[in-house]
Amino acid sequence: MSTSQQQQLVELYPPPLDGISKVCFGTNSASHFILASSWAGSLSVYDSVSGTLRVEFGKANESPPLLDCAWIDDTQLVGGNSLGQVLFYSMLSTLPTEGQVVGQHDAGVRCVRWSESIASVITASWDASIRGWDIRDHKNTFSANLSGKAFAMSLHQNTCIVGTSKRKLEFWDVRKMEQAWNIVDSPIRQQIRSIACSPDAKRFAVGSTEGRVAIQPFSETDSSFSFKCHRQSAAAPDGADLVFPVNSICFHPRYGTFATGGGDGVVNIWDGDSKKRICQLGSFPTSIACLDFNGDGSQLAITSSYTFEEGERDHPTDALYIRCISDHEVLPRHIRLE
Repeated sequence: MSTSQQQQLVELYPPPLDGISKVCFGTNSASHFILASSWAGSLSVYDSVSGTLRVEFGKANESPPLLDCAWIDDTQLVGGNSLGQVLFYSMLSTLPTEGQVVGQHDAGVRCVRWSESIASVITASWDASIRGWDIRDHKNTFSANLSGKAFAMSLHQNTCIVGTSKRKLEFWDVRKMEQAWNIVDSPIRQQIRSIACSPDAKRFAVGSTEGRVAIQPFSETDSSFSFKCHRQSAAAPDGADLVFPVNSICFHPRYGTFATGGGDGVVNIWDGDSKKRICQLGSFPTSIACLDFNGDGSQLAITSSYTFEEGERDHPTDALYIRCISDHEVLPRHIRLE
């Protein structure tokens, strides 16, 4: 990583004690708070301005691993753990707590999102189900079966997309959760690792374990395509490319370009319309586990946290960074040419 790129980074301290499973900015577009869940079982809220820890919930390395987390509003949070528990947290609590159990799955809760339109938490689990929860009275508002274990999920407006272990993409309308309105095969051959909807709700991106991203339109009249990424050319012992999983995809909220983070420790910014990479934001010490733009797209949260794509081995300490983003790094080609 160059000196100029390092100067654009703020490292949040202290980092979680184990693998970082999710990072996300606050729901308010002006929010400078960042939420991070970890395999140590902790849920941490950081201040991106000062780079310091604001509050931490759970007992690190004593609580069950948290697999995902989400903001409900500026002070309320939700997480899902490996025991299948859906947990509610409040920053207004006088003392940090383990979290209040508001729901239960039969296996780990892989994906957690808050739906503003139905005022419910939506969870997808390794028990092959998707469920909704009313956090006010701890009631299960809906439950439906998935085609397989939930591996990834994206929620935008009323559309929820779930990627399952059967290589299926399931499309749900959060207002009608009796059954998915569409189920299709994944456009990529290998296991689904990440999904993200574009801010204009016209397309979505799917990342796989084989170093490939597919861009799919919601409209059948628009074309789809896929491309290779997060690979190291001729780096394997036999001269073949080393291929890494695409662990995270997030769209820029203003321009619709998108960032990908891979097991190679690299963050790339892409222009889907021109099918070109705009830039690379440097190489980090280990796998990029998760990415998230803030509300106006001026900052990108980056987690450098080993995701075990090469099995059990020594690896760098987990780290959470905030990267300041300039317009020239995210502008699509058609705007740059105007």
